[in-house]
Amino acid sequence: MEEKTNTPRPLIFVGIISIIVALLGIAYNVSSLSVDFNEAYSELNAEYNLEYFHTAFITMSAICLTLFTALIITGIQLIRGKSIWAYTLLIIIIIEIVYYLALSRMWLHPTYGTSIGAATGIANGGLVAQVIILFPIWAPILAIITHKNSNKAVKRD
Repeated sequence: MEEKTNTPRPLIFVGIISIIVALLGIAYNVSSLSVDFNEAYSELNAEYNLEYFHTAFITMSAICLTLFTALIITGIQLIRGKSIWAYTLLIIIIIEIVYYLALSRMWLHPTYGTSIGAATGIANGGLVAQVIILFPIWAPILAIITHKNSNKAVKRD
């Protein structure tokens, strides 16, 4: 006889939204990475001294793509009913918030600040989908509450 597992709907919902916002972020980053910044960059570098723009842009894009990949993996696990992954989601969201706050602090650096500031909008635009739907606020809370409730239900049985 087949064992039937019922994944709680809130976990499925959070998992699907995690995957969607991550895929939107990846699409944004891949499209921004595919743009040839050489000509525009040369003009901006001459005017604003953005010597470290390209390095900052590639580094920030790599960080975002890593976080998006982690969100996809976490979303898949949540859909599969692995509610413990709610804490992984929380950790990813905390890393994203700390990353963004640290990044805004780096804008003040006298040497690299202008380049980091210029690259921030282009490299981190993929995070906007999460911000628009307030994903960092409600998703971890919903997933963790569902995890705790599903653990209570298991203990009662």
